[in-house]
Amino acid sequence: MEDLYLSIKRFYPEQWENLIIDDFFHAHYYERYLTLSKVIPQDFVIVDYGCGNACQSFFFREFDRYFGIDIVERVRLELPNTVYLDFLEPEVLIKNYGLNLDKTFAIASNIRWSKQTNIADKLASNFRANFTNLFSLKA
Repeated sequence: MEDLYLSIKRFYPEQWENLIIDDFFHAHYYERYLTLSKVIPQDFVIVDYGCGNACQSFFFREFDRYFGIDIVERVRLELPNTVYLDFLEPEVLIKNYGLNLDKTFAIASNIRWSKQTNIADKLASNFRANFTNLFSLKA
């Protein structure tokens, strides 16, 4: 985990001080995203629902594109391949950005499912219905 902090600080010092280090950095999130970045092909587009400040986008900086989607507005790590959006239903994102689902990998591991139970079931169902390649604790 220390490597991620130091890498962001070394490669993007101008952004480092503005990032709010939050609960993403709990070890289980760190390991989850690091592992995914090693098993997903780099020519894929990453769609990360619940991206938070998107420090994890650093792991995907060599990928085709990284879409970070969240309902909370905050400072995020800005990289050449990143696109940040307010919440979009998966089908809207796919249509508006012309995503090739064979080359898109959706991640929904950082959504606080238990705190958003009113939308969690609908969202999980939407993810399953729209993304061929999906990592989620709920869906």
